[in-house]
Amino acid sequence: MSQPVATCPTAAEGNLKPSDFGKANFSIEGYSVDGTVFDLEKAGRLMYLDAAAGEVSIRKMTVKNGFCAALSDDRNGAGFHLVQSTARLRDIHMSQMDCSFEETLPREFNGGALYFKDSTAHVQNVHVTDSVANHGAGVGSWGTDASIVEDSSFERLEGLRWGGAMLVEEHAHTEFHRCWFSHSYSPYGGILDDGGQASPLYRDCVFDHGTALHGSAYYGYGSLFALGHWCSPPCNGYSHAAVYLTATVNPTFENITVLNNTANVDVGGVRSFVPLGILFKNSRFIGNRMASNGADAAIQVRAGQWDLLNEQRLDMST
Repeated sequence: MSQPVATCPTAAEGNLKPSDFGKANFSIEGYSVDGTVFDLEKAGRLMYLDAAAGEVSIRKMTVKNGFCAALSDDRNGAGFHLVQSTARLRDIHMSQMDCSFEETLPREFNGGALYFKDSTAHVQNVHVTDSVANHGAGVGSWGTDASIVEDSSFERLEGLRWGGAMLVEEHAHTEFHRCWFSHSYSPYGGILDDGGQASPLYRDCVFDHGTALHGSAYYGYGSLFALGHWCSPPCNGYSHAAVYLTATVNPTFENITVLNNTANVDVGGVRSFVPLGILFKNSRFIGNRMASNGADAAIQVRAGQWDLLNEQRLDMST
């Protein structure tokens, strides 16, 4: 560690909440990502950071084997749990994080690696692999969160209920820039599920090889504003579409690519129930298929209308 202002209990004990010890405004830096490893041994999470912790910087480490079910309360985030936090996390690898539970509790067991609520955290070069949660095995985002995640990757994740890599809820406006989400599964939203009035933003991101019953890349219950690339290369929906939009959402898509996706029941690309219609601007729909008959199938609209502005190519079945 690089001469932190705060001295906390050893990482082996886990479940650190620096503000409980009156510690604030500190930094922790490992020797390197691979050279500093915190094995939580399923004893709980690594750290809880709130507003009282002040300006916190944590970087260069590996965290593994977090376990939400070992926590007595606030059972979200097996790696880091951030509430009203301005923390900066950088150059961190998290793996084997477990925030799963046998019951479906919507507000618990969110965020296998990272849980954000009402925060403005800044996350850079974080890599989450081989983790599981009830909701969002990589990230769970709630409240009025406005954290920013940049240049990070999320791979081989499983959300047992909602959102394979991410669940974004309530009024969260978490941003993701230049991030890669790959090989994730959940029944609803193989990579992303959002709800409430959530409006996460994605810029220059790739959603790759998601798998779900509904929405192998994205299952929409919130208000999504998406910029960037989606599903390249393919995602697979057991039933419906890479992008599945329910009647409650009001999304805008700009500069997205929906590429080589397959669904077994109806449409490989986008299935929409949005009564007010949906807008795709400067977007591409290429090689999306219904496995049942091999037909081109990019968009299927059950309500409202769709608008396509400056699309480059469209394989469509309505």
